[in-house]
Amino acid sequence: MTRVMPDPASHPADLVLQLFREGASRVPAASLGRHVDALRSLGVIVDGGVAPSVFCDACDLGHMAQVEHNVGSDEFGWRCPEADFVVADRERLRLWKVDMEAIVRSLASAAFDPRDFDAGDARDGVWRLGRRPSGERRVEALISRNGSGASATAAWRAVAARSGPSHLTLVLVAEHGIAAYSPMPGMHVEPLDGVLGRSDFRGPLIDAALLDELAVRLLSPATKSKGGRPSYDEKIQVVIEHLGERGLLRTGRNEGTRAIRAAWSDLFAGESPPGESTIKAHLRDFEKSAGRTGE
Repeated sequence: MTRVMPDPASHPADLVLQLFREGASRVPAASLGRHVDALRSLGVIVDGGVAPSVFCDACDLGHMAQVEHNVGSDEFGWRCPEADFVVADRERLRLWKVDMEAIVRSLASAAFDPRDFDAGDARDGVWRLGRRPSGERRVEALISRNGSGASATAAWRAVAARSGPSHLTLVLVAEHGIAAYSPMPGMHVEPLDGVLGRSDFRGPLIDAALLDELAVRLLSPATKSKGGRPSYDEKIQVVIEHLGERGLLRTGRNEGTRAIRAAWSDLFAGESPPGESTIKAHLRDFEKSAGRTGE
């Protein structure tokens, strides 16, 4: 369960994005402040029952207590060493379940055909929004809570691969502070905030015009010539991170080189891997930064 403490003056749209960024599953009613009705009307929260435990404020012991339900009187409360059974208002104990898919569908509703929606791999926080034409080219759009690391790149590739070929896979990332970058050829990461509009009645929305403007810029030859695609060096670092996160990066440079070449085809299908000397140079740098020596 994630505790979200909104600014009382904040717009409900800001809270929707906060819930999405944090990956909240259930939140206490008190954490949503005065925004409960607005979030319910957007369909992004539903009743999640009552909290299993609560902080006792009936004494000075500062203890947590298990919530109990007195079926006979239909009262909820908890037991306290000093105050005995403390009856609590049900609303105070209420939990709201956050519907992540509903949030994503709401975000996409103004820019994408709902029939294109794909839940993707929700465990990794990745969803397919759909496809938009950009002239004669096709742009595949995904949304992701997190935006860095080889594991994120692998999750994006897996979701995008299910929808067929496209000229560009655009990943809109909700994570705070993420900068635009290209993790691999044909894929570009962009902050979600940069393409968002806002509706008082429908919450935050991906703005179709802003999205199309971004796609045109990314697909233009001028953008590509300025380094929009990662170099071999950048891609080798992606593979090293990918193996390192899974504990598969071998300590010796010969074994490490073989592991990188083997993983290359998974991350950069159809591209020839770099030569051994190039890989070993990167491994030497990696080993120095990790404080170890290779072969």
